[in-house]
Amino acid sequence: INLSGEDKNKVIIKGSNRDIVMGNANYVEIAGFTIDAKKLDTWDDSAIELSSSGNFVHDNKLINSEWYGIHIKNSSHNIIENNSIINISIGIWLFKSDLNIVRNNNITLCNWVGIWIWHSSRYNFFQFNNLIKNRINIQDSDPSYKNEWNKNYWDDYYGLRFKRLSDINNDGVGRIPYRISRFNFDWHPLMEAYER
Repeated sequence: INLSGEDKNKVIIKGSNRDIVMGNANYVEIAGFTIDAKKLDTWDDSAIELSSSGNFVHDNKLINSEWYGIHIKNSSHNIIENNSIINISIGIWLFKSDLNIVRNNNITLCNWVGIWIWHSSRYNFFQFNNLIKNRINIQDSDPSYKNEWNKNYWDDYYGLRFKRLSDINNDGVGRIPYRISRFNFDWHPLMEAYER
């Protein structure tokens, strides 16, 4: 199933009080939309919800949700790429979901959490995401499980205060790791936001 908008700046889906776009079948592609989710009013509602596997969600703009931007639950082998998630309570939420790739997304102005890893979500890969002006950039509620973080930009990264010491060889990558949770780190945090 391929759900494609011609231009995300022109094709706008306005939500009601339930999940707006749901991926219940495997191998769904969702691309090219602005999803305005400001009318969501139930704690389990999302702009995009994935409960199947092998989906490709890319080049969307998600705005104004009181709850979730992209909710991935009981789902694996999805690619979440090149999305802008703005003014959402929780930008991306993973629940019992493994082996997903989350890359090249801009997540900003989330008034709760930018990315939330919740309950038994393992072996997911996060790279080149920009997390900017969120109340909390990352929350890992199950820190014993391993996810891989590489070259994301965190605006609360401690190394940004000491750029000369953090990036001695001036390659744009900090030498001080960014702490995700007790056992998980972004070992190569970016010194500048990733440009898509």
